[in-house]
Amino acid sequence: MRHMGRVIADDRFGEPESSIKTVSADIARLVQLSGDLNIGRAFPTFAADIFQRAHDAGYSAEEHSAVIKVLRTH
Repeated sequence: MRHMGRVIADDRFGEPESSIKTVSADIARLVQLSGDLNIGRAFPTFAADIFQRAHDAGYSAEEHSAVIKVLRTH
C-alpha cells in the first residue's frame, strides 16, 4: 500500500513493479475461477472492467496503480 501511495502521489507510473497488463491477466483468471467455482463474480468482473478501461486508455505498460487515472476521469 505504501508503494502504491507513493507511486500515485509522485505520479511515477512508468517503472512498474507490476503492470496493468500483468494484473489484468490475474484478474481475468479470477473471473474465470469464480465462474468455475460457482461463486460470486461481481467483484472480479468489476475489477476486470476497470483494468480493461486502463488498458484501452493506453496504460498497459504502467504500474498497476495507474488505474487511478481511469478512476479519476469517471
